[in-house]
Amino acid sequence: MGRGTARASVDTVTATPALRAYVAALTPDARRAFKAVRAAIRTTVPDVEEGFSYKIPAFRWRGQMLVWCAGWTTHLAIYPVTDAMAKAGGARLARYRAAKGTLKFPLAEDLPLPFITKLIRARMKEIASAG
Repeated sequence: MGRGTARASVDTVTATPALRAYVAALTPDARRAFKAVRAAIRTTVPDVEEGFSYKIPAFRWRGQMLVWCAGWTTHLAIYPVTDAMAKAGGARLARYRAAKGTLKFPLAEDLPLPFITKLIRARMKEIASAG
């Protein structure tokens, strides 16, 4: 990922103390990646609800789990990979797929934010169509 300067905290107006603590504990590269993906999610889904589930940040929309997002030592992970997300991601998804339900984005590379946003939109359509 690019080596721009990053602040150690997330948006203090909207972040909970638990989220601020989580982000502060990440490595600098994981922190930058997490903050970028969180911002993309919040821009794409303005009414997203943030919380924690399985001890990692979770994003809910319309009462349904949208995605989980976690920073690790060498990658940023997004879970789950639903059928709608897999279809929207097409062949490109294979590059990031670590397991059936996990995407891993290497921290040493630039994040494909437009691609991640495309997957989030596919998940939103999936939730909306489920009623």
